Amino acid sequence: LSATAMNNPVMRTADMWNELNEALAAVFGENNLNALQTALRAVITFIITVAAIRLGNKRLFGKGTAFDTVVAIMIGSVMSRAITGSGSGTMLAVWGAGLTLIGMHWLVSTLSFHNSWFGPLVKGHEVELVRDGHILDDKMQRTGTSRRDLKRAMRSNGHYPDFETILMAHMERDGSISIVTKSSDPRIVDIDVKDGVQTVRIALD
Repeated sequence: LSATAMNNPVMRTADMWNELNEALAAVFGENNLNALQTALRAVITFIITVAAIRLGNKRLFGKGTAFDTVVAIMIGSVMSRAITGSGSGTMLAVWGAGLTLIGMHWLVSTLSFHNSWFGPLVKGHEVELVRDGHILDDKMQRTGTSRRDLKRAMRSNGHYPDFETILMAHMERDGSISIVTKSSDPRIVDIDVKDGVQTVRIALD
């Protein structure tokens, strides 16, 4: 670094950035990348992305809301440019953009946890579809849910597809349908007396 740059923080930062770009270019290439350079970029980008996600919120690549899905798609799209894009400066900028997206997801998730009004604003509300066996047609139409979709959700949750047995059903914020069925009283199916011992068999429907 020159004496002038040493006395100027802005110039010193710019010089350090240029030196870093040159060092990265020597290893990862600038233009017309060969197979080895592309592979090296893929490895380092993979490590950076996995490390950042581990430090971030696990919901990002879980079964989350539309917000989580959009951020995950954006991160995948952005980070891929570090592998195929030309120039080491582009690679650093892409890594920075990907880390920024993960940081924003963590920040929004934290705000949603601590503020009851912020979560629904970003992630939406759950919608009631069935109440005590009665299908709410206006809510079903609003969410684009058919009776066939509701029956499929009941079968997926191990329930017999009879709407009368539903206590409540909701379209959750991640688009899944959650169902709570009514509890029923036990039914006596058999009474047997043997050697002075009475045995009663009941069924829980």
